[in-house]
Amino acid sequence: MRINFEVVEPDLRTVAILLEALTALDQVWIHDHPRTPHLYESGVRFVEEDGAELWPTIPIILARGYGNCDQLSAWLAAFYRSEGWRDAVAFPVHAGPGLVHCLVSRDGSERTIEDPSAVLGSPPIPPEMLARIVKEAKPWLVRSCRSWVLPRSL
Repeated sequence: MRINFEVVEPDLRTVAILLEALTALDQVWIHDHPRTPHLYESGVRFVEEDGAELWPTIPIILARGYGNCDQLSAWLAAFYRSEGWRDAVAFPVHAGPGLVHCLVSRDGSERTIEDPSAVLGSPPIPPEMLARIVKEAKPWLVRSCRSWVLPRSL
């Protein structure tokens, strides 16, 4: 089944809401398929999208063998939740003008932030840029993206 969302103002809050929905769908998959591998052991690699924003769930990513930052982050957050990290969250950050990147925190804090895209083949975010975007995300990261209380601007 293919479901398309079209939004008028694709801001950070909108991305966070959709990212949480994808994470929840991935949680259901992991629950129903407990032998789903950890993302980093799955053989999946990072591939940048060609401009289309497609957000497939775990079985589709596994079948094609790749995903981008939003898909990989949702999978990893869902996996951590299934392992007991109740506050694990995939969250979007500003990575440049009009550019959003998705990261994961195991416990909703800045201490456990991971970039699964970088682990799986994306060029890593430069440390000074990562520090800046995490600092910007910190005020709302602690509350978790699941609260949807986020800045609107891209």
